[in-house]
Amino acid sequence: MKLFASGVLALAIALSSCAPGPGGGEAVIWTVGEYDSLIPHVPGVSGYRQIESEAIGFRKYRLQHPGGRWTVGLDGKKDPIVITTASGRKTSLPDEWYPEEGGADAATVYGFVKDDETLIVLEGTSDITYEETWIWFLGDKKVDMKRYAAKGPGMGTVAGVEPKYRVYPSP
Repeated sequence: MKLFASGVLALAIALSSCAPGPGGGEAVIWTVGEYDSLIPHVPGVSGYRQIESEAIGFRKYRLQHPGGRWTVGLDGKKDPIVITTASGRKTSLPDEWYPEEGGADAATVYGFVKDDETLIVLEGTSDITYEETWIWFLGDKKVDMKRYAAKGPGMGTVAGVEPKYRVYPSP
């Protein structure tokens, strides 16, 4: 896990120092891989289709949504989390919805679609705690949000700690 945390930190540093791509636009840094939650009590994404998510800058992601590109910014000064749909509709969320990242400098963003429903998952992981924020949209309107969290395995011989927000645990 220490190697993973070091890799995430190195990636975050690289993301923050990226030069613009050809033509002055933002360079695509990396494509987010397949979603696999580390939290046992999340409801799962069966029935949804994962859409491509690309990190395009420090704490900024672009989702290749069937209705057009969506962006998720996680580093706003006034509004820490801003989701912009293809129609231009913005949803702003306070910092408390940003998932714990355990010393890393970025959470990962995943996107999923099912009919007219879109699910965005903000995932933060560390050796101390795992947290995910799930945000549901119907069309381009936010309709629900939930946070899921689980205790991490710890760092070396030190035990993991309970997450800041232990919400929606399994019954």
